[in-house]
Amino acid sequence: MILVVKTPLFAQKNLTIHGKIHHMSHLKNYLKSIYRRFSRSYRQQAYILDLQRQIVSQNDQIRKLNEKISTNHQIIQSLQNQLSQYQQITEEKFTKSNEKIDYNNKSLTYKLHRYCPDDKRALALQDWYFEKTGEILDLQNPQTFNEKIQWLKLYDSTPLKTKLADKFLVRDYVKEKIGEQYLIPLLGSWDNFDDIDFDKLPNQFVLKCNHGCGYNLIVYDKNNFNLNKSRETITSWLQENYAFRAGFEMQYDQIQHKIIAEKYLENAKRELYDYKIWCFNGKAKYIQYLSNRHTDGLKMTFYDTAWKKQKFSYSYPLNTQTINKPNNLEEMISLAEKLADSFDHARIDFYRLNDGKIYFGEITFTSMSGVCKWEPEQTDHEMGNLIKLSAKK
Repeated sequence: MILVVKTPLFAQKNLTIHGKIHHMSHLKNYLKSIYRRFSRSYRQQAYILDLQRQIVSQNDQIRKLNEKISTNHQIIQSLQNQLSQYQQITEEKFTKSNEKIDYNNKSLTYKLHRYCPDDKRALALQDWYFEKTGEILDLQNPQTFNEKIQWLKLYDSTPLKTKLADKFLVRDYVKEKIGEQYLIPLLGSWDNFDDIDFDKLPNQFVLKCNHGCGYNLIVYDKNNFNLNKSRETITSWLQENYAFRAGFEMQYDQIQHKIIAEKYLENAKRELYDYKIWCFNGKAKYIQYLSNRHTDGLKMTFYDTAWKKQKFSYSYPLNTQTINKPNNLEEMISLAEKLADSFDHARIDFYRLNDGKIYFGEITFTSMSGVCKWEPEQTDHEMGNLIKLSAKK
């Protein structure tokens, strides 16, 4: 006998008991498979959730680390700023200390030279020269430019040189020799700073002391003029004898100290083109051109009288730019030779404005007080050969 069981849920046909059992076995395996897949999926989800929790935890740790890094960075930045400030303060103190030492040394040298007996000046000058150049000064048989300038300082500082080193009295000499038209217009002269009536001066002008070099105060705008600081500066200049400031430039010794004001001159952007004509025994040999005072630092160039550029300079960088020959160079040379015709060596300075107008600057007998750092070094001998020393005066 055959038993028939109808199983609409599992199949569309009748199954035997054996078939049903077989089918149930498949179903059981199928359910197990589903369970395994579900269990695997659940474990995967649990694993993913665990990973997510770990990621969240790690992100939180990273955030905290970033906060610590940021805090540490701020601390480091603060320490760096403090260190930078400390270094700046230290450098300023060091600079001021060096400046003070340098000032004290200069002050001591100035006092030693000012009160040095006349018969000891040669020895004192030799000591000063060695300190500045590292070379032994031969005053008995000077050969180089620097050595001959030292000789001239001691033995050729005549009353005429004193008059021409005076930036006030030299105007009479220039007027007599080449004409008043070459003089920078004079705005006034005074014995004391407080005698100056600034209301009568234009908005731009130049204040100078007449008894040395570098005693210049350029006023670009009178409205921003620091009166008290200028008084202090100029008063200190008036109290100084420039003759003993840099190795016995004795032509400055007997000058009566004054303050003068001159018209402000300019070519462009506060630059003033400066032509310094080096004359030897009354004849012009070289023209020294200075520029870039107020831009990237003073530079110099030497040209011969035919305006051929030379390859030497001293103490300042050589200007590599080509400078156009001024169209009135011959006039400047002629004027310089007239002013220098009485001297073994003189440097005659002119300013030339954009319109070609020539103004007299100064006469210098002892450039750099005779301690020029010539480059190349043999220039010192070559320039020295051009000076033919006369007898001691």
